[in-house]
Amino acid sequence: MNKLMGLFKLGILSFCILFLLSWTWYLTIVLRIGIVHPLITIDYLYSDLEYLGPFAFILDTLFLLIVWFGYKHIKSKQLDKNTDNE
Repeated sequence: MNKLMGLFKLGILSFCILFLLSWTWYLTIVLRIGIVHPLITIDYLYSDLEYLGPFAFILDTLFLLIVWFGYKHIKSKQLDKNTDNE
């Protein structure tokens, strides 16, 4: 159960970070072209994805791995602190 809760927290953290990154990406598009119809914005999203190509998915995977290892590292430090107090 404890492992499931940790996985759930990691999922929430990853979702929040990816949501903030996507919001920042959308904000950069709005700053470049202004507030326009969503279909025009989607064209700019597609052009950015074509520019990044498969590297976008590699960057996403790398980012999620970094978040996962960081979470595990922080969790292990918390467990060490908890065992030192006992």
